[in-house]
Amino acid sequence: MASAANALIASGATALTVCGSSISGSLTVAGSTGPVSIGGSACANQISGSVSISNNTRGVTYTYNTSSGSVTITNNGGGFTYSHDKATGTVTLNNNT
Repeated sequence: MASAANALIASGATALTVCGSSISGSLTVAGSTGPVSIGGSACANQISGSVSISNNTRGVTYTYNTSSGSVTITNNGGGFTYSHDKATGTVTLNNNT
């Protein structure tokens, strides 16, 4: 399992995969031009903070993750999957296609 001691921030990435990681802080992904894959049935993530995923254009998959904060996933295109996740805060899913 990989770990990040602070927040994980990705802006304008050509692709992003986070698999089987422990993040001691927030997760922010914005403006990616390639696929964004966070978690999966064989690679759940533990996130000790809030999650913000927005304005990505080639699809977002967010599955099998546990977050101790809010989860906000908005304004993403190219496909969207959200399932089997746990969050202690508010979950907001808007304008994902």
